[in-house]
Amino acid sequence: MNAITASTRLIRAPLQAAARRQYSTGTPNGTPKFRLTGTQKVIIGTALVLGGGAEGVFYYQMFKKDKKDLYAKGRVLGFKRAKRNQRPDISLVQIEGVKTAADTEFYLGKRIAFVYRAKREVNGSKIRCIWGRITRSHGGSGAVKARFRNNLPAKSFGASVRVMMYPSRV
Repeated sequence: MNAITASTRLIRAPLQAAARRQYSTGTPNGTPKFRLTGTQKVIIGTALVLGGGAEGVFYYQMFKKDKKDLYAKGRVLGFKRAKRNQRPDISLVQIEGVKTAADTEFYLGKRIAFVYRAKREVNGSKIRCIWGRITRSHGGSGAVKARFRNNLPAKSFGASVRVMMYPSRV
């Protein structure tokens, strides 16, 4: 047995036992009800896959969750406006990867979040969020109109927003 195999076994055995123990405490349908930090996810995933085998891959997929699956990025273009009047209750957003009006159909009705950092701390956090909903498409180049609970501030123009993948209309 070489040094790499021996060290792999030393790392792999306790992690597998911990993963099995945590997975068995999940809900009846088998989904785990625990949360791991990002570091723990990477350590468990790497150690178990390092040993190889389907078991390692299973645990790696169970613990590693990509954030890209949760939301798409978008950019605030500004308010809906005419030549002289602007409507601050309706914001225009360009979603990343959406180039045509037909592509916007999937995103209609989806929740959208403008996440920003404020100066004053409230409830232990300086991070705040304004939620909204995509209402319809705007033009032919893939922009959409969105209504937020509170009108977006002007400093949000050009800032990024998160277009959540829910609610689903499928």
